[in-house]
Amino acid sequence: MQPSRRQQRRDQRNVPVRRVASIRKHYAQICDRQPRGETETVIDFDSVSTPSFDVPAIYDDEQFTQEFQLVWQGESSDLVSGIYYYDGTASGSYDAVLAPSTVAVSGSVDTESLSAYAHYNWQFADQWNLNLGGRYTRDEKEADVYNAVLLGLGSDFSHGKYYGDTAESTLFQVRTDYTNSNTWSEFTPRIGLDYQVNEDAMLYASYSSGFKSGGFDMRGVETANPLTREGYAPETVDTVELGWKLDALNNRLRLNGALFRADYTDMQLTTQRILDDGTTAGDVLNAGKSRIQGIELEASLAITDNLTANANLGWVDAEFIEFMSGGEDIADTRDMQNTPDTTAMMQLNWAIPAAGGEVVVVPSVSYRSDTQIFETPGILDQDAYTLVDLTATYYSANGDWQLGLVGKNLTDKEYRIAGYDFGTVFQTGFYGAPRTIALTGSYNF
Repeated sequence: MQPSRRQQRRDQRNVPVRRVASIRKHYAQICDRQPRGETETVIDFDSVSTPSFDVPAIYDDEQFTQEFQLVWQGESSDLVSGIYYYDGTASGSYDAVLAPSTVAVSGSVDTESLSAYAHYNWQFADQWNLNLGGRYTRDEKEADVYNAVLLGLGSDFSHGKYYGDTAESTLFQVRTDYTNSNTWSEFTPRIGLDYQVNEDAMLYASYSSGFKSGGFDMRGVETANPLTREGYAPETVDTVELGWKLDALNNRLRLNGALFRADYTDMQLTTQRILDDGTTAGDVLNAGKSRIQGIELEASLAITDNLTANANLGWVDAEFIEFMSGGEDIADTRDMQNTPDTTAMMQLNWAIPAAGGEVVVVPSVSYRSDTQIFETPGILDQDAYTLVDLTATYYSANGDWQLGLVGKNLTDKEYRIAGYDFGTVFQTGFYGAPRTIALTGSYNF
């Protein structure tokens, strides 16, 4: 009997993965398979000319998917159901060059997932509609993880940079070296009800449950966190939403809104910290209980036949309710990262006949309130900011070509969108694009 595709993959990878003089052979074997995605890169985290924090890396993945659907249509109801299968491998290796040492990390995870789903929609009365859905998912994962500290600057993926080969470095400590597997399964239902008040207004309510599979931290440091070998738990969420859709003023005004609440169990979070040896470690942890609730509003008004105004407003209240770490509940000292309380946008769309065609001018203003980049406050946190954009595009009469002038961040606002914060050891921020003016064009033939 022929071995399965999954077993062939494991044999090719020579599981478990081990960091030796070079891991190139491992990736050459992976690259023999199709379809796949492959990336080779060097990330200069500190943006300086010395190798204080450079990460040459290679990533490779391949996957196979298959789906079968059964679709049925009746007079007042319809059904969509199916089976979905996924089989794939995601692998990667990187050398964090941290003068005067190098952290060599590699890992690979096999995932086999099978799910069955169904969604039934039933208009049981003139103004009422009921929809029911459910999905059963079973995920199996097997991971190989390796993490070691080397004395000396080196990399198997140097790409001509100033550091040498990892083989020239001395192995100081193997921090992680394991193979493990686990299987998770979950049934996630959905129920929704909507009521068509009249031809211009609709009310709806829904409940849904979501599931995000557990897994293994490819960057986990077992000597600092022995539990990383066991992996992290699945994340589940129960969401309730109430909303409305309203058209008014002979369909010139549209007002939509929604109230929502999502209760998470074992929310998966990635944290960063500095170890005693000066190197960094990332941990994927589960926050036992957390909640995100809020309101979303959107409006559109046709002021004239050629001028339309659009706006949206979002308000979010997000908090950790239970977050266990080291046997202690630290929920009161943590906040949701990258989750501003308030976001808003206003935009005009003005169409002007010109030269047989049309010029469309779109000015817009967007707002984002104070944002905490990580779960704990830090120097990288971003104060509230507003961005102003403006585009003007000419469309030819026959639609064959267009020419546009695009202006982004016209006030040249400086704002952070991400970063790394390891205290006094290492801090860096990543910023949004500055004022950008671009001329764009296209021709269809």
